[in-house]
Amino acid sequence: QPSTLNSQPTPPPNRVLQLTGANSYVKLPPKLFADLTHATAGAWVRIGRLKENSHFLDFGGYQREMYLGNDGTYPALKFLITDARGVRHRIVVPDLLELNRWFHLAVVTGPGGVRLYYNGMLVGTDAYAGSLSVIGTNDYFIGRSSSSRSQPVHFQGEIDDVRVWAGERTGSEI
Repeated sequence: QPSTLNSQPTPPPNRVLQLTGANSYVKLPPKLFADLTHATAGAWVRIGRLKENSHFLDFGGYQREMYLGNDGTYPALKFLITDARGVRHRIVVPDLLELNRWFHLAVVTGPGGVRLYYNGMLVGTDAYAGSLSVIGTNDYFIGRSSSSRSQPVHFQGEIDDVRVWAGERTGSEI
């Protein structure tokens, strides 16, 4: 006999990307963001260990990239994007990151400049009004740095819900 109770299927458990820091990362398809002019990228991150310049998100390629990571082995959040001339635009926010705590990061690029958000709060800006379309098209990583060819740095921790939107999202949308 069918039950008279209304029931809904149980959603699947959330599967978090766990990265060990030892050659564990995700490589996304090449040219993934080659046509994006205005974009917003975001992810939930939980750092297990601060490794030398590890990147949570790294899009573009060697010396033609955009990334979010920590600065050195310090709890500083670092954002970098390279423009078409090879000039690097950086935002570094010192003493922001905490180990073993979840936080949300988002970066907005486009005509309004670069805006960096941490847990929904604006923590840094840069006047660079370029787009993701000028970065390289070969290497798109979650949890790995493309900055060093000889010894790539791998992130140790967890990453969840990575999203990239075509367009500039506002602070309230983030």
